[in-house]
This record gives sequence, C-alpha cells and structure tokens, in this order.
Amino acid sequence: MYEKVPRQGRGSDRVMKALLPIKGKGGIVQRTVEMEPEEDDADVAVETAAGVNGTEPAPQEDGEKEEDLPPISAAEIFARRQKKVQEKKRTIAMLSSALIENPEQNVKKLKELQLLMIEKDPEIFITVRKLATVSLLEIYKDIIPEYRIRLTTDTEKEQSMKTDTKQLLAYEESLLNYYKTYLERLERMVKGDSGKTKQQKKRKHMDNIEIPSLAFKEMRRLAVRCLLELLETQPHFNFRTNIIALVVPFMDHRDSQLSALVCDYVRRVFREDKEGEVTLEIVRLIGRLVKAHKFCVKPAMLETFMSLKIREIERPGEREEKKKAKKDLRQNMSRRERKRKKQIHELEKELESAAACQDKRKRLRINAEIISLVFLTYFRILKQARHSKLISSVLAGLAKFAHLINVEFFDDLFSVLNELVDSEELPYRDALHCIQTAFVILSGQGEMLNIDPLRFYRHLYRSLFHLHAGVTSEDVVTALECLHIMISKRRKQVSHQRVLAFTKRLSTLSLQLSANGAVGVLASVRNFLHTDSKTDILYDTECQGSGLYLPELNEPEYCNAHNTALYELHLLTKHYHPAVRQFSDHLLIGAPSQGAGQLPVEMSRKSPSDLFEAFDASGMRFNPPIPPKAPNRKQSKYSGKRLQEFQQDVIREVVKGALAVTEKIDTSIIDFSNRKHIVRTVET
Repeated sequence: MYEKVPRQGRGSDRVMKALLPIKGKGGIVQRTVEMEPEEDDADVAVETAAGVNGTEPAPQEDGEKEEDLPPISAAEIFARRQKKVQEKKRTIAMLSSALIENPEQNVKKLKELQLLMIEKDPEIFITVRKLATVSLLEIYKDIIPEYRIRLTTDTEKEQSMKTDTKQLLAYEESLLNYYKTYLERLERMVKGDSGKTKQQKKRKHMDNIEIPSLAFKEMRRLAVRCLLELLETQPHFNFRTNIIALVVPFMDHRDSQLSALVCDYVRRVFREDKEGEVTLEIVRLIGRLVKAHKFCVKPAMLETFMSLKIREIERPGEREEKKKAKKDLRQNMSRRERKRKKQIHELEKELESAAACQDKRKRLRINAEIISLVFLTYFRILKQARHSKLISSVLAGLAKFAHLINVEFFDDLFSVLNELVDSEELPYRDALHCIQTAFVILSGQGEMLNIDPLRFYRHLYRSLFHLHAGVTSEDVVTALECLHIMISKRRKQVSHQRVLAFTKRLSTLSLQLSANGAVGVLASVRNFLHTDSKTDILYDTECQGSGLYLPELNEPEYCNAHNTALYELHLLTKHYHPAVRQFSDHLLIGAPSQGAGQLPVEMSRKSPSDLFEAFDASGMRFNPPIPPKAPNRKQSKYSGKRLQEFQQDVIREVVKGALAVTEKIDTSIIDFSNRKHIVRTVET
C-alpha cells in the first residue's frame, strides 16, 4: 500500500507551495506546486552577493529597491551633526547682523529666523531652535521702538501720505506681525502639544517630532525666560498683557526652578517699574490666581509683594482737601498775586511736559489701586485661610505696608491680630511680624485709637529668647525694629519697669547671638539708657527690699528688673569680635556721649538695624577686616638676639687677646720722664 503513494524527491532546490489535499483511492493525497522566484528576492540576492564579493551588481530595472547605506560610526555621526550645527549658526549670525544693521530694509529676514524655531531635522532641531529663540530675543530687544505701535485703520491707509511715512507704517506693521508670531511660537514652546489646536496638529507642515521630557523642560524654561526678558526690558510695547497672562501662573508651578525664575523676574519688574501699570496688572492677576486656587499656592508668590516700592498713595478725599485749601489760599491773595501764581503754575506745567516727567498724581492713583489689591488679598487670607502656609507672608507684608492701611480697617485688623497673638499658635517669626504690624499702625494714623498694647509687649518679651545664633538674620532685624517702635518711639507711654525689664533681657540675649546680633542688641540697650535716665539703677549691684529678680517670669512689669544689674557686660568684654568688646566697654562706663570711652561717630549715629547689617559676616565680609598674615621670612644665621650674641663673643675674644698681650709687656722699665717713651719688651 505504501509503495503506491508517490515518493517525495530530496535534494531539490525548487520552492514548493502546499495546496489543499484531496482524497483519492489510496487515501489523502498532499498536493504541491512549484513557485517561481519573485523579482524582489532576486534583487536582494544580487545586492547581498555584490556586497559580499566586493563587486558591483548589474544594473537593475526600474522599481527595484535602493542599495543599503554602509554603516556609520559614532564619530562620523557626531562630525556630521557638528557640521550641520555650524552651518545653522552661520546662517543665524548672518541674518542677525543684517537685521541689527538695518532693520527697516531687512525686516523680512525675521521670517527666515523664525522658521528656524520650528527646525525639523531630528539630529539638530533642539539646538537650532534654542539658538534661533535666543537670537530673536536679542534682536527684538534692540529694534523694538520706545513707543507702542498702533495699527492704521483702513480709512487712514486710503489717505495720502509721504513716502517716508508709508515706509515707516509698513515697517511697523511688519515688525508687529513678526513679533506676534514670535510670541505665539514661544507660547507653543511653553505649553508643548497643549498649545496646538486640533487643526494645527492635522496640518502636514507641523512637526511631529517627539521631544524628550528633559529637553522639553529646558526649552520651556528658555521660552519663559525670553518672555520675562521682554516684559522686563520692553514693558511699554504691544502684547504686554498677553505675556503677563502667560508667565504669571508659572509662579506656582511644580517645577521649583521655573517657579523661582518667574518670581525673581517679577520682583525685578516691581522694582524697576516707573509708571506702575505693569505692576498693577501683575498684582491683579496674582490676586485672582490666589482666589481661584483657594489659597493653595506657594508662599513665594505672595512674597514678591515685598519688592513693591510704594511709599505714598492718594488718600480718599485728599484731592478735595487740596482743592479746598487752594481755594481758601486764593481768596486771601491779591489780584496781582493770583496772576503771578497762575503764570508760575503754567510755567511749571510746560517744564513738566517738556521734560517728559511722569504724572505724580497718576502714579499716586495707581499706587492706591495696587495697595488696595494687595490688602484685599491679605485680608481675604486672614479671613478665610488663617491656618494656611501663606499666613507668614501675609503678616510680613502687613508689617511693611501697615502705614498705608486705611483707617476704616484698623478696628477689624486689630481684632484679628489680637486673636492671632492670644492663640499662641503662631511661630515666633510670624508673631514678630504680627507685633510689628500692630505698632506700625499705632505709631502712624492709629495714634488716636484707644487700644492697650500690653499683650503685644508681653508677647515680644516672651519671644525674645527664641532668637539665637542659629536663626536667620531677618528675625533679628524684625525684633530690633519692633523694639525701636515699641520703646524708643513710645518712650513717653512706656513704664519705667517695662524699660528695665527689656534692657536686662536684651543684655542676656546678647550672649547667645552672633557678633552682629550682639552689636545690634547692645545698640538698643544704649538707646534705652539714653532715653530713660532712671535705667542707671542697673549699674548698682545693691539689692533693695522689694523682691528678687525673676528672669523666667514672662511679665515685664512684675519681674523686679530693678533689683538686678547688667552682669553680662563683663562677659562681653572678652568677646572675640572687637566691635562687641568696644560696645560692652562703652556701656560699662555709663555709655557716655562724649569724652573718654565714647563710641566712634560711624557707630554712634547708626541705628541698631544698620549696625546689624554693617557687621554681618554672612557674605564673607568681615568688619573690621582680618589683618593679613605676616610673611614668613627666613631668619638669617645672625639675626636678632643671635647677632648680639655673636658680637659679644667677638668682643670677648678681642678682649682676651688684648689681655694676653699686656701680660707679656714689662711695665716697670717704661720711662715717662723722657719725652720719647721707649718700651723695651722682655725677651722671652
């Protein structure tokens, strides 16, 4: 039966293809058919054989596959990439030079540069995009005019103009369009794929290159930096509001480096803004973001308010009072005086317009709007998020701008401050800011308020020992400012016992502070000794019969500070810093203002805070400077005492030799009677 089944041939090079089997008399029969070799397989075989044998393949017909490229080493790939980068750099340099040299004629070259911001070569696209972005930034900073460009309307275009005017308008329009495109591409770099619309993603010319996450972060950081540079250097130009809306939300970004970068530039904008309009827009947007995020933002976002340079604002009703005062003054003036006053006013007005001076009234009005927005954010946090991490920044800001708060808010603000102090939940730093805010208000417009600040004195007295050499310098400065406002400025309203208690506690505190902190505290003690003549009782070592001094009692009125003395000054006379030793010696002899023991003028005229900063060594600046080390001179063999010893030895040897010679002379035969003295030596 098996012999009837057809046998399969062996050793055949034919390629067979299996077909569906059929059922015959002898059973199931497997069917196959011979396959013809395909043209592609033959071509691949020819290319492979040519590559192996080193001979070129025969020419092939159309439709065949291209020859495979030979393998390239890493060094060759790197060299090819460097060559491409150098070519792009040369192109960018030529375009940039032409634009800076003559921007009006070469304004169209901005388009060529901006096309490099979307480079698609996968080997160099990241580097080329960075170079093009930075180059365009420097170009725009150089060619942007010092005014805001207004596009002409259709009616204005139809009017007849000079050729120069038409060219200038065309240049400004082109520049503004290219600048807008540049900002749009920066926005796309900042947002990534989220910055593209669905239609843009479907376009063929849009690059679909996947950027690595690390490279994307670097490019986003670069784009944000470019936007911030434009905002800082060109705050007057178009699209300012768009830039602010794009970069300010990054103040609360999870990328700490990016967030710190934006906060740093915002502080610089606050300090350099002269008109106040940019500051107003940023402050308004920050307030909206804080409210929208339900106060869950980084404290650094609110700490930027500390860089605001606002010292005075336009008070409500102040303009009406000035008008009324001018009207009253004018009624008391004669006709000639009124005429002369009017001429002077017109002349001053012309001088201001000619000198392009900023309008002070406008600036004060903008300052009032900025401060109202800042206080709105602060009060909103105090009311709704008192236990958030922003409370420290809020109290620090209130302490700085407390003199600008409207009188209408004093009662509500003091009730909140009292609750915060009585709760005893605040860290000592926030408590210091809280105390400083309260006394800035009381020393300014709140002098007429009937408020007893005893609890604030008690809390400051209790918080002083939290300061030591390990805390930041800002805390010591805040404490010194609080002491100046609470005791030195209010010396007529502070009891004698309270001054003695603070003086004694400050002298004890100086032992645990750094050198500059000790100098600042001792300067405060000196001020107390000068403002209250009865504090000289602290120099008396005798105790009275009115109780013992209780240093651990946190009640300055009842600690019996008059029964102690300033013993700590004797320890400070052995301090390593010369300024501390000088201050302690000065205080030990009664802090004289003149005569023996007085302080130098550069130290006596400075406030405690200024002295603290003057002797601050945190920046590796020592005051007084450390004397240079004496050079190690190599001593000679016969230097100093050794030279004297050598001279004595030589003299001693000479004397011995002379004495030996005199012993050999016979002095008895010397005849002094003759004029000629003859000395006969004794023959040996």
